[in-house]
Amino acid sequence: MNVHIVTQTFPPRIGGMQSLMYSIAKGLQSESKKVVVYPDHKYKSEDSFNLSFFPSIKILRPFFKKLLVRKNAEINDVAICDTWKSVNAVPKNITKIICFAIGQEFLKSKNNKNIRKIQKAFDRCKYIVSITKFTENLMLSKCFVDKNKLKIIYPPFSVRPPIIKNKRLKDSTLKLISICRIEDRKGLLEAAKALIIIHKILPNFKWHIVGEGPSKQLLKKTIEKSSLIHNVIFEGFVSEEKKQELLSESSLFIMPGYMAKKSIEGFGIVYTEAASYGVPSVGGVDGGASEAVINNKTGWCVNPKNTKKLTEVLSEAITNDVLRNKYGNEAKIFYKKSFSSSIAFDRLNKLVIN
Repeated sequence: MNVHIVTQTFPPRIGGMQSLMYSIAKGLQSESKKVVVYPDHKYKSEDSFNLSFFPSIKILRPFFKKLLVRKNAEINDVAICDTWKSVNAVPKNITKIICFAIGQEFLKSKNNKNIRKIQKAFDRCKYIVSITKFTENLMLSKCFVDKNKLKIIYPPFSVRPPIIKNKRLKDSTLKLISICRIEDRKGLLEAAKALIIIHKILPNFKWHIVGEGPSKQLLKKTIEKSSLIHNVIFEGFVSEEKKQELLSESSLFIMPGYMAKKSIEGFGIVYTEAASYGVPSVGGVDGGASEAVINNKTGWCVNPKNTKKLTEVLSEAITNDVLRNKYGNEAKIFYKKSFSSSIAFDRLNKLVIN
């Protein structure tokens, strides 16, 4: 059996979906399955899966991908698509299509014509895999999908059990961490403003912010003009090893996201990554975040636009060591039970071979 991964999102581009599709390609490759990836951009890989790429302008990519897939396809092969748009690049000789539904595609669809295109693509698919219950409900509010097609698989395919053991020390400076693209909807600016309000009553802490993005300069300027100037470290992009080290030393993950315009947190894989290290999270209430962070059990879910509530949550999360450690332990248990990559791959494999 061949698995054809037809995707617009893939390395060398950086992002959550790129990481997701790369991890799926790498994880599905086996002696019994040959994986071929059809990306939008050229990618040099030393991995065991195969790449099939033909350079072309954007409007012609689906056409050339379809030719490449048709050339490589055999009877009973499976196609996995990152979104409904990639279904258009799957030839008719592949009848088993598994398509991911992320959520953004339904928020950004401004008219019925676009929804009809999504519906037409979904009609061809054997399975529609939503990354959260929130995404599934959003999809069903826009499209009609046979319930037998619907599957939910949480997306932390790339999250592996921690290699570095927990390095947190009881007498060390409390370390907070955020790992994300620094943009408005991640809620870091709101978190910074809340921390400024309560800074004087907090214990000594360092807040490590990992990532880059369009809102970084505003966030940095806000912090530099405040009492937090000596508490925040902008790490920029870091290596996987550095990220693991920071997570192993951290006590709290902060990313209280919210819906901004037509953009929302579909799930938040990084919440589960923090949970794998026993680090509880302060997350948002919009999108699928509340499925990744269970409020008052594995962390706190709060609307960051409610400054008073966010301030209260951050104060409790930072000052209440007993509660924070309890939520961290629960987060690790919840990760192993629901979010480990082995669980995600087991569920996807069953769809592939079914």
